[in-house]
Amino acid sequence: MTLHQAILEEDTNKIIHLLDSGHSADSLDKEGWSPLMLAAASEQMDVFELLLDHGARDQHVEPVTKQSVLMQVASSGHLKIVERLLKVGANPNLWDRDHTTALQFASASGKVEVISLLLDHGALIDHQDRSRRTALTLAVVNGHRSSAERLLERGAWVDPPNLEGLTPLMFAVKKQNREMVKLLLKFKIREFFEKIDLRFIIMIVLGALIGVLSLARLLEFLFKEFQVPTWAFFFGLILASVLGVSKFIERWNIITFVSMILGAAGAVLLLFVPQSEGGDSFVYLVICGVAAISSMIIPGVSGSFVLLVMGNYQLILEAVVDVDFKVLLPFSLGCILGIISLSHLISWVFQKYRNAAVGVITGFIIGSLLLIWPWKEQNYSHNSDGAYAVKLNEGTLEYRSGGIEEVKQGLGLDEELIVVGYKDWSLPDLSESSSWYAIVFAFLGFFIVLCIDRFGRVKSGND
Repeated sequence: MTLHQAILEEDTNKIIHLLDSGHSADSLDKEGWSPLMLAAASEQMDVFELLLDHGARDQHVEPVTKQSVLMQVASSGHLKIVERLLKVGANPNLWDRDHTTALQFASASGKVEVISLLLDHGALIDHQDRSRRTALTLAVVNGHRSSAERLLERGAWVDPPNLEGLTPLMFAVKKQNREMVKLLLKFKIREFFEKIDLRFIIMIVLGALIGVLSLARLLEFLFKEFQVPTWAFFFGLILASVLGVSKFIERWNIITFVSMILGAAGAVLLLFVPQSEGGDSFVYLVICGVAAISSMIIPGVSGSFVLLVMGNYQLILEAVVDVDFKVLLPFSLGCILGIISLSHLISWVFQKYRNAAVGVITGFIIGSLLLIWPWKEQNYSHNSDGAYAVKLNEGTLEYRSGGIEEVKQGLGLDEELIVVGYKDWSLPDLSESSSWYAIVFAFLGFFIVLCIDRFGRVKSGND
């Protein structure tokens, strides 16, 4: 009689005799089954422990399902046996033909203590099977609240979608399991606040608002009185940032160059976006906040320019000065939503497509250089009769005839021309001293960014 036959016949005495006589505890039968597999399948736990005492190890998988012994006993909930298998080197992260691990088997069966034990021994908590189901998903689908709670307490991903895009929360709602829904929502909210830095978000929003309040008037003055030198200064700033951002490209290839071209094209297309006349609705102000703060996070994109395009730059500026919460609250909400959503998106993109992402950003910065080229003219909105559009303080428009300089001179304090873009890009006239002043300012901006970059690398210990 072989050891396998003795196990099938549940003849403990014969099993002991065979093991003591030198029969291998890890031998395989014609079907590829080990003694441990047979003992686990028939739930002969006393025989199982006897085999372990004689040197049996969980080193084989069932030939058809590719399941290990650990998967079988984890599903059955035999805590002591699971513990012994792990101590003798059983791998908790092996998967069967469906890519299901021991942790997922335990979760599907609601074996809470086995779940904890497997996690303590390095089981991957968010491993997905062929259907992209995690241990949490299986616990929720099978209605095991305690197992789901244990997984969530140990850091399981709250919203893993399966192949059909269904999350654990969706399954809980579908099954009308109110307790499971409450549990998932609680941890979803907790995960949300754990993954964001509220202090960072608040500082960014406050910084943006303070920047609008403190610098907008100054920049408005500089652009009106010293347009070319101011544009040149910012041109130098952006040009230097190209060098800084491109350093993050780890490998140059065709994908990187294509990404740069696409990024540059996207920036150039902004030149042809007609300026909106804006709006003060709650939803539109939220959208403005999302767009503005997102553009400020990405290098080479101007939040002010985005607000100009959307037609609400002046509205936001006046709201900050007048402390108009009807405007500031939805705009700030949009800023917060923009930071949160963009941070997660950037994190995912940089993890998956780092070089391509950096390439797009680098290209966008390069393309934006055309946007801020110092030697260009503003293009103003006008009607079919050639009259120029002027925005009044109350938000209404009127059209004024005459030459552009004449219209500019006739503007009141609460009136402004509507800028729709730029035209007539040209090279600097080196015979004019003003061009050289502008070039000096461009080099100044370039030098400032290089100094800041140098200072940052020294402070971080990278140089």
